[in-house]
Amino acid sequence: ESATLYRTENRGIIYYCSHFFTWNILLKLIKKELEYSFLPQSFLNYCEMPEEFFTSFEFLQKSSWQQKRINCTNLFNAFRFAFFDRAALQTIKDLKIPAKILHLHDWQTALIPYYIKFEHDPYFAHTKTLLTIHNLPYQGRFSSEVLEYAKIGWNVFHSGAFEDFGGINFLKGGIRFSDKLNTVSPNYAREILTPEFGAGLDWLLRERQADLSGILNGIDTQLWNPKKDIIIPKKYSFKNSTVKKLENKRHLVQEAGLASVDKPVVAMCVRLSEQKGIKILSECIEPVLNTMETQFVIMGQGEKWASEYFGSLPYKYPGKIA
Repeated sequence: ESATLYRTENRGIIYYCSHFFTWNILLKLIKKELEYSFLPQSFLNYCEMPEEFFTSFEFLQKSSWQQKRINCTNLFNAFRFAFFDRAALQTIKDLKIPAKILHLHDWQTALIPYYIKFEHDPYFAHTKTLLTIHNLPYQGRFSSEVLEYAKIGWNVFHSGAFEDFGGINFLKGGIRFSDKLNTVSPNYAREILTPEFGAGLDWLLRERQADLSGILNGIDTQLWNPKKDIIIPKKYSFKNSTVKKLENKRHLVQEAGLASVDKPVVAMCVRLSEQKGIKILSECIEPVLNTMETQFVIMGQGEKWASEYFGSLPYKYPGKIA
């Protein structure tokens, strides 16, 4: 469900790859939980890589998302995703996928446009790249130690491409070399052209503005359809939503250990980062819990301080927050 081949009669194949899905598949291969016979030997050679590349969830969870502009930390992820990008391209070749468009996401796959443009592999001679930027501040910044391993040429290690305050910036290189760029809404596509929201790359995005577009995030209305959804306890439609949603609320209240189904429940599924407004919430949630008959359900992971703070609230306010 996370890696899909979209086939069209006249336009070839668009290959969409989720790195979380691919890590899982490769890990199963390493642990011999999948049958090898359907894969060519050249692909299986990648399974000789250190298992830590696939199993270190701690590194994946912390990642360079939390890096500051002038810090280059967690170099392990640089090697990890440099390997991943090369493995993804080799896998496309080995499985003979005639990919005409590679749809790439964020810094984790941002080396691929460079590889395609500069390594001149005949297999990808007619392949174009589209890089989607979901959240610009997360750029994959590391020290230059990874250059040799990633096979990034010194000719592109300059301020107009990969170089960034003496280190390497994966996303910056991806923005420079991808054929097309897009992001999660037309408004965000405009915002990231400004110094306020450009995370230090607004000047580069303005240079590529002709190739930048924004497509509004949406949902799969079949998958997220409460009339068919197998996850919620009670399915509902517009005609019976009041009754059925109350039953779903009752189930949520019981599962979360809240005190009352008759009181309002504010539910959030969110990444716990300051960018999402979590700092603002942390400053006002306890006054609300102390003075209002409101209950909270918060689900998410993120910055350590936020995880620890919100994780402590159910002990301080039992029955009011989960």
